[in-house]
Amino acid sequence: MSANRERRGDCDERGGLSLTEGLTNARLSQLVEIALERRPELAEWIDGPLLTSRGWPAGREALARAHASPHDIAAHDRLA
Repeated sequence: MSANRERRGDCDERGGLSLTEGLTNARLSQLVEIALERRPELAEWIDGPLLTSRGWPAGREALARAHASPHDIAAHDRLA
């Protein structure tokens, strides 16, 4: 293990490589997109009137919107 890796923080506490070393934001975004495409259809578990009164999207839509924009407050609140 190189001293340079230690300084950068690429190593875990046992001296091994980080699990995310080499994982770029672009690749992570691709993996999230694949996961969102593969997610199963689930029945909505929040009452329609509550969704409407809070301005929340449906569960599937909320998950996609939350990953698309960190600034989508309604989607994040819905999932919290």
